Amino acid sequence: MTELTSGGWNEPPPDHRPWRLLAVVLAASAALALLLGLIGGLWGRTPAGNTALVVPFAGGPAIAAGAWAALTLALRLGETGVSRLWLGAVLGGAAALVASLMAIFLPIVSSNSLPPAMYPLATASTDVLAALLGLALARALGYRLSSTGWLVLGVALALLTLLVALVPGLGAILNLILLPVLVVLPLLLSDAPTTERTWGNAQLALACLAVLIVVVVGLQVGGYLVSVAG
Repeated sequence: MTELTSGGWNEPPPDHRPWRLLAVVLAASAALALLLGLIGGLWGRTPAGNTALVVPFAGGPAIAAGAWAALTLALRLGETGVSRLWLGAVLGGAAALVASLMAIFLPIVSSNSLPPAMYPLATASTDVLAALLGLALARALGYRLSSTGWLVLGVALALLTLLVALVPGLGAILNLILLPVLVVLPLLLSDAPTTERTWGNAQLALACLAVLIVVVVGLQVGGYLVSVAG
């Protein structure tokens, strides 16, 4: 709000905290992604090199979800405590890691017991797991979904599950992008303690997109550095 002083109407100084938070989140995401890229690249040069794909395909979504959870807490729900942001990031990252590992290994395990026509359903089931873990994340942080939030989450989960099930070839890769979204979505749809948001939905979406780009680039650069060094 503006204030009336002897000199007239003065605008308050701009709040740079959201931008500083975004810079820290992007830097941490880039560093972690680069580290995972290096680990995956080194792992890929071992006799078990084919299994190295688990590093980017499980670690990448975990980094993204952790960063998105921290940004949502700060920019959507008005959280300011550093410990709360770290807690949200760690829990969000852990939830996405579990869901991503299930998305990777469940189709492999179920291939021995399920007919091929059921493979997409096995992959899509991990979307449900991600949403459930996201609900647990929101509840652990003290948030609840409104009735509208439940409706939006249900529709989004149904559409994403259907998409993954109908695109078997692309579903496994696409699912690893959607999983962190489903983990953080319940937190995003939770009732905020205040109606004053630090950033709007469009700004928050762009910030999350920037995180995703940084994670992808970091993973690629890490793998490239290993290949060049070798």
